[in-house]
Amino acid sequence: MVWLAVHGIDGWHHGMALLGSIDNEMWKGFGIAVAKLTAAAIAFLVAVAVMRRLFAAVELAATRWTVLEGHDKAVASALLGLNHSIVTAGWLLLIVLCVSIMGCARTRRRLFVPEKLAGVAPYLQETSLRRR
Repeated sequence: MVWLAVHGIDGWHHGMALLGSIDNEMWKGFGIAVAKLTAAAIAFLVAVAVMRRLFAAVELAATRWTVLEGHDKAVASALLGLNHSIVTAGWLLLIVLCVSIMGCARTRRRLFVPEKLAGVAPYLQETSLRRR
């Protein structure tokens, strides 16, 4: 934003020109990707809730078992560590899914078409868009 102000460029019009240069298919794809990621995150949170109840039941059953008598704290900390490990792995898998769905690893798409920006910001054609 500071760079735009230093070069005497109106940031509002500049931003609107950049957003206007993105075609409808790209916006639809973005909406579908966000919907998929939202569904995956909700499914993950439901799975975590079910897993925590399951671990609580396993802990209760394990502490009643005579073989593990006196090891209540060890059982609780082991299940808590397992819970944290699974949740961390799940969040990392959601990040991988996000990168996969958004197409960051497959392709570099040009979001901004120079022809649409010709009258609004001529400096873009000379600098940033030529590098791609």
